[in-house]
Amino acid sequence: MAEPKAYEPEKLTAIVHVMDLKETETEENYVRRLATGLCTVWNHNPKAFKWWSGLG
Repeated sequence: MAEPKAYEPEKLTAIVHVMDLKETETEENYVRRLATGLCTVWNHNPKAFKWWSGLG
């Protein structure tokens, strides 16, 4: 699996692209939608979440 330092920015960039997030959205809306995307990634990839949560 990818290195932890590379994994987070790549995941966030993918979520921003897939969810079509725009800089013109209100901060509240952007953060809410980004959080939804993160939850979706973790729900659909339990092995990745287990790996990530064990890094700390």
